[in-house]
Amino acid sequence: MTGFNLVRGAGVGSGLVRETERIARRRGSRLIHLNTYSFQAPGFYEKQGFRRFGRISGSPAGESRQFYVKELR
Repeated sequence: MTGFNLVRGAGVGSGLVRETERIARRRGSRLIHLNTYSFQAPGFYEKQGFRRFGRISGSPAGESRQFYVKELR
């Protein structure tokens, strides 16, 4: 079991996203963008309110790189 599996489901990732959004708003940012791989965490980011706006297929082979954005209100 890796260290990541020890905190999965404990709210750590969601807390980090919320804190990132709080800091970004304080700095006057209007949006956050990120990229992840199809085998990593696209479902997690979608649950956090991010919208996929692009994808590069075959990078790496059999997978894709996915790009997300979230508007801050």
